[in-house]
Amino acid sequence: MAWLLMFPVLAFAEEQDLLIFLSIDPAYNALGVDDGVEQRNTSADADFIYSYLDGRFHFLSEFLFSTEEVELERLQFGLMLEDQGMLWVGRFHSPSRYWNYAYHHGRFLQTSISRPFVDLAEDFGGIFPTHILGLLFESSFAGGGQDEFQLSASMGITSVLNRQKLEPLDLLAPESGHQSTVDARLAYLPDQLKENQFGITLSYAELPVAEDQIADLGLDSVTQLTSSFYVDWRFSALRVISSLARSSNQLNRLVGVERGWFLLAYTQLEYAMDARWTAFGRLEKVSRKNDAEYLSLFPDAILERKMIGARLDLNETQALSVEASSVSTAQKSFSQYLLQWSMVLK
Repeated sequence: MAWLLMFPVLAFAEEQDLLIFLSIDPAYNALGVDDGVEQRNTSADADFIYSYLDGRFHFLSEFLFSTEEVELERLQFGLMLEDQGMLWVGRFHSPSRYWNYAYHHGRFLQTSISRPFVDLAEDFGGIFPTHILGLLFESSFAGGGQDEFQLSASMGITSVLNRQKLEPLDLLAPESGHQSTVDARLAYLPDQLKENQFGITLSYAELPVAEDQIADLGLDSVTQLTSSFYVDWRFSALRVISSLARSSNQLNRLVGVERGWFLLAYTQLEYAMDARWTAFGRLEKVSRKNDAEYLSLFPDAILERKMIGARLDLNETQALSVEASSVSTAQKSFSQYLLQWSMVLK
């Protein structure tokens, strides 16, 4: 059904591009002795990203076919403004989630198999809104030399709390009850021709609770304010991606209001051993978790992770990756082993 929305554009497109990202991900989760269970599963993804450009008009869509879900991830209509800014309308990814905003669902593009918990999309257990329906503005401002500032800001409607997870608005099956969010990211690039950058993000969201869950949780909605600082930097063969985020949450209960905040931090190091092999590792941690009532709504939230891995680029379009990590949630701690084959078709 989602592809029907694209047919009018495809028929008259003058400049267009289609990328197809494929991946197969076997996983093994060795749960603790008390659980007495070992979980094995294999997921497969096919992510279609289509873009169209005709003068000042832009169109972008992303459709994900997965063994876990089938979803229209993005559907954006854009207009280039005279000051070189871009105004989008539609469903897009939040600019305040740097990792997800940079890679979307193109798994071949990222070095590691897993993503930092703070940047997980709602579909995969994330606790912050990622998918937004509304308006997105993007622009860049040149500095005094080769440097550049990039600004992205959005406003729209976003997720609903439902049964220990966030549910974004689905364009193919829209429902009422979603409320507003405002997101922004300001980045500084010392050299606009390179990827090195650091920046700040800000997100304000009103997260209503699904109607059939209000009585059970004694909770009507959550008011959330999240800010972060991130850096993505290459030092020759070494790359560092790191983020520190602070999330303040006001739980609007049926009787009274409860406030709390917590910190989320991660650092991922990537080292290119040669043209084909890359070693990587990541540390993640959530602080003040015992004082954050919002986290208790997500028992599977990853509170700590230590991960190492390696990636082999088979050629320019295919890669094979392996990853091992120690994971802790509020309920259990376990080891996780991931394998991934990924590919891009241009």
